[in-house]
Amino acid sequence: MIFCFSKQLFIRFDLVASCICVLESALTGRKTGTYFESTMQQRSISTTTKKTKKTDHLDIQRKIDDLFAYRRLTDVFRQSGIGEGDPLIENLKNLQFRIYKLDAYLESNWYLEEASLDTLWADIRSALLPFGIERDKEQKSVLREIVQYEHIEKKCRSGKWPTAVSFDTFYRTKSCDVRLIRQLVYNGKPDLKALYPLKAWVCYDLVTEVNDDISDLYEDLPTWNANRFLISILRKGHLKTDKAYQHFLAQVAYRTQTYFEKGYSKGQQSQLFEWTVERLLETQHLLRECMDTLDHGRLANSHLFEKMR
Repeated sequence: MIFCFSKQLFIRFDLVASCICVLESALTGRKTGTYFESTMQQRSISTTTKKTKKTDHLDIQRKIDDLFAYRRLTDVFRQSGIGEGDPLIENLKNLQFRIYKLDAYLESNWYLEEASLDTLWADIRSALLPFGIERDKEQKSVLREIVQYEHIEKKCRSGKWPTAVSFDTFYRTKSCDVRLIRQLVYNGKPDLKALYPLKAWVCYDLVTEVNDDISDLYEDLPTWNANRFLISILRKGHLKTDKAYQHFLAQVAYRTQTYFEKGYSKGQQSQLFEWTVERLLETQHLLRECMDTLDHGRLANSHLFEKMR
């Protein structure tokens, strides 16, 4: 079956089934070329810029705009009637800005200062106030998974690498910021649940986070970012990593099929199904091309690899 999407796409569930077969097939007859490099170029705005390691204010603002578009938040805003300049969007961007500042600090520093972390967390908590999340207990609840991901990052500094964390747990936790932003949007626009139930985003979030790790493989070499894909290659080798990631993508594809078969005709879930399958196919090709063009010499220069010796 040829994997392609036209402007008048008719969504079929056998597309996901075929996707699963491709993901689980033997590594023969693989396409080679420059898909990995071309994908990096095509997504120079939505991925490379999104993950730039600078902490400049304008740079982070661009990263936020790219993130919102890449994770389909911009589409959700439009469909819910939230226009650019709406106070809700400005407050969401302010919160994401504070989260990115924390992320940038963790990526840029192996040795962490508690005073700096306390300041960054205080900024994040203050960004929750416009949403009516003021009590300490409420703030701890909504920030719980961001704290969990920070712990995953910190554990690298004591030799406890994220490869010990299951795929599902790691990539679900890694999407904590996007899911928090989406939850806040839904809190302000509860009618959105009729279009896209929150649980309908699970597979999209998982595969997009995997896509990010693969796309950022070389970009993360001079940072302390807990890129699970990179760390897996460094610790387990590229063959085991390839097999494990293919298997996880196949699991996500199957879960996508299973979920949307049940809710396909409800609201706009057919659109979300399309987005999820597109991301699955893109990530499958990206993984294949990345493995075909892997540069072990460059990987050996990873900051993290120095800490594993």
